[in-house]
Amino acid sequence: MNDEPPMLKIIEEFVCSVVQPKEFEQLLTRSPLLEDFLKRQSPIPPYSTSPARNLYQFLIETDYSSPRSVLNAQDGLSKLLRRYSIFIPPRNAHVKQFDILKSIQPKWLDISETYGQALLDEAGVRQGSELKNWLKSEIHRRFRYISRPPKWLQSPRWPEQEGIPLVFLGQVATGNLLHDDAQVYIFMHPASMEIMTIVQSA
Repeated sequence: MNDEPPMLKIIEEFVCSVVQPKEFEQLLTRSPLLEDFLKRQSPIPPYSTSPARNLYQFLIETDYSSPRSVLNAQDGLSKLLRRYSIFIPPRNAHVKQFDILKSIQPKWLDISETYGQALLDEAGVRQGSELKNWLKSEIHRRFRYISRPPKWLQSPRWPEQEGIPLVFLGQVATGNLLHDDAQVYIFMHPASMEIMTIVQSA
């Protein structure tokens, strides 16, 4: 069909990471031709399974700020391209970078995908050891604590407000106030001085 070559070109550029995730997301909502083209495709499990749950529906619900979700979208579209004899594996460099970020973050921290993506965007073209060193420096600069980092009883839950990590002031044992062995973690917003607490029990 006449609309297929340009639509395939857009899809190919997204799978190759030439078209960036947010740009592709905008194309999905603004291009009736792309929408119609994707809706007409036969199912590509597990991403699309029926006419009602078509490829367009899957893509429009994708979180394009999440590297893993973007990789799934690229994988589904890569499978679509194979039907047209275009063989391109997904090339989401951000997933590899995010894996690097996860590998070097300290055990007292579990950076969210949203904050991690913003951090990686700031990293620019840094790669390899330069990227690792920059990330380590930025993590310790942004996730601040007064004397020592939290010793979580459960998974790390360092809070953020509007993209700003709070400052860790300390933690206090609840003693016999609660039935379980529990700790109260105290954080403060660096600008507003607002206090936030998190309670975890063993």
